[in-house]
Amino acid sequence: MARIRPFAQRVAISFAAAALGMTLTSLVAQRALPSIAEVGGFLIVALVLIAVIAPVARHRVKPG
Repeated sequence: MARIRPFAQRVAISFAAAALGMTLTSLVAQRALPSIAEVGGFLIVALVLIAVIAPVARHRVKPG
C-alpha cells in the first residue's frame, strides 16, 4: 500500500494542475488573448510533466 500512495498523490496533483491550467487558459482565452493562453497552457503542461517525471527519475537514480 505504501508504494501506491505516492503515485496516487502525483496523479491527483497532476489532474488538479491540469484542471487549473485548463480553467485559467479558458478564462484568458475568453478575454481574446490567445498568445497568453497558449503560454499559460504550455507552462501548466510543463509543470505537470515535471511533477510526474521528476520523482520517478529521482527514484531510479541510485547513489553510489
